Amino acid sequence: EAQSLFDNGVIGKNDLLRAGLALASSKQREIQMRGNVLLARGQLATLMGEPPGAELRAEPFTGEPGPLDEPSIAGAETRAAAQRLEVRALDRSIDQADHGVAAAQKKLIPQVNAMGNYTHFEGSQFQQANAAFVGVFASWDVWDWGTTTSGISSANAKLDQARIARKRLEDQVRLEARQAFVNAETAREALGVARTAVSQAEENFRIVTKKFEAAAATSFDVVDAEALVTQARGQVETGLYDLLIARAALARATGTALPGER
Repeated sequence: EAQSLFDNGVIGKNDLLRAGLALASSKQREIQMRGNVLLARGQLATLMGEPPGAELRAEPFTGEPGPLDEPSIAGAETRAAAQRLEVRALDRSIDQADHGVAAAQKKLIPQVNAMGNYTHFEGSQFQQANAAFVGVFASWDVWDWGTTTSGISSANAKLDQARIARKRLEDQVRLEARQAFVNAETAREALGVARTAVSQAEENFRIVTKKFEAAAATSFDVVDAEALVTQARGQVETGLYDLLIARAALARATGTALPGER
């Protein structure tokens, strides 16, 4: 079209060159995007346990992304501290260490055992017919207290280590949940801005088209306006998937099951 306009004297040489450069740039971006899509499909196939060259057809997302699973940073941190599997595992370690301390302390207490016996004899005048015995047996190894107190100290040290590790892990998962929440909230706001930009770009395209029809704008102005619309729509798609990824990251950070895992 630009060549035709140039041949008819509608546009100058510089406009023709500008159109050629824009076309070449568009073709380069198209080639790069095809390569990126090919690599992305290979990475997706590998993550799914398939060969990199496996045929995969990604279905586009339809509908609107729902609200965030957590309404606030504090809620995200609280859920992460309560539901992350790593924290639960350390809680079990603390319980085991606590039982170890209790078991070690029991060795300082005397072992008391009750015992009893009842016997019945018949046919003997020298033997008492019925005999019963009840007693209590206590044992206390006072000579082993050094080993026992050492065992208690060791058990207490393990318990303290488990509690410290738990505190560090809780701080870490809370920080991860905070970061994931901020990223998700940022992605949600960015998507809203991108959608507003689409409306503005479409209105600009409408105005430029009207000017072109009134000979107040060139065809290149129309092409530029249309390119802005395409760019704005692409940013919406990018923002949408950024939000979906951020929501999945937030679910992982808080120990919440993803929609497909429920």
